[in-house]
Amino acid sequence: MRNVLLALLLMLSPLLVFGQTLLSNPESVVYDVDRERYLVSNVGDGHIIAFNPVDSSQTLFSDTLDGHWGIGMRMHEGVLYVAIGEGDMAGVAGFDPATGEMVFHVVVPEADLLNDLAFDSTGLLFVTDYWGSRLFSIDVTDSTVTMVTDTGMDYPNGCIYDEPNHRLLFVSNTGAGRPIRAYDIAENTINDFFYTGLSGMDGIVFDADSNLYVSSWDPDYIYRLDYPYDGNLYRFSSGHLDPADIYFDPWNSCIVVPNYSRNTLDFVPVQNTSAPERGDRSRKIDYTLLETWPNPVNGSVTIRYSLPQPGEVTLRVFDILGREIALLHRGYQAAGSFHQHWNTLSASGVPVPSGTYIVLIESHAQATVSRRIHIIR
Repeated sequence: MRNVLLALLLMLSPLLVFGQTLLSNPESVVYDVDRERYLVSNVGDGHIIAFNPVDSSQTLFSDTLDGHWGIGMRMHEGVLYVAIGEGDMAGVAGFDPATGEMVFHVVVPEADLLNDLAFDSTGLLFVTDYWGSRLFSIDVTDSTVTMVTDTGMDYPNGCIYDEPNHRLLFVSNTGAGRPIRAYDIAENTINDFFYTGLSGMDGIVFDADSNLYVSSWDPDYIYRLDYPYDGNLYRFSSGHLDPADIYFDPWNSCIVVPNYSRNTLDFVPVQNTSAPERGDRSRKIDYTLLETWPNPVNGSVTIRYSLPQPGEVTLRVFDILGREIALLHRGYQAAGSFHQHWNTLSASGVPVPSGTYIVLIESHAQATVSRRIHIIR
């Protein structure tokens, strides 16, 4: 039961902190495993914020970059590295995750807007320069900065290291076909990897099963390219607002989405087979809440979902404070596709007021998936 409640809090947390948040145009996020919290970079004020997923509390981790743009972040060998996009500190800084002390800093004066970071298997740090359409490398052992290439980048944003192929994958926002491009580190060459056709691409990340995810500001979706890559791009999640540098958290099996213009974080569950073990966390089964329609709604809403295997299933509705509003289904269901109607009444038969509600589906294996419903009276 504790795991279910924790999962629910993770899903509700972006709603709970709205209006009282320290987040200011959040751009990037990483999970601090030792302290079981997320660290979030702010473009708005340059602060780095510590976010507790259990109770959605937020504290200031560091204001060293105050007045600068904190953009991409990576945790590497016990140091939090942050790309600084603005001001006299523009470059890359490193912080001690335990204390918030800055322990590394290198200025990259040639860059116009350093954006996202990725380390390769040798420990070399690569940084995309969005406005400058360039790629830099930094040796963090001696602070050596090298301009790797200024050809074929076309406004690069998010990047990720593809270790099996020793290459960087990055999104190109002005390249023909809006491609994901591959920079071969050994050969120093760039090739188109996949044509997305998307506008406003920002973040890119792998999950534990090598599926690839891309965030897009237009529309506000996260897309997934399944491994082995079959040439199809699928919509993975929606309801975001200017989703920035998405992050895969393998310890909690979710994609974390910083909503740049909403000042919130979204947590979208991912069903993986190779997530690392942590305590007695139960294995999650693969089932999907497909859609809620219509949304927004002022009357009845239909919830459709599928089950690839049979089992005990519970379908409930919660308000944004985590209070159960209605129990829609509890019992055994065979494998297959199902739909459930909700007349937007509470358990006592009273119409629920306007607002945002969470539909949560869970199984005996403690797998959970959620969707939001916006009710307008």
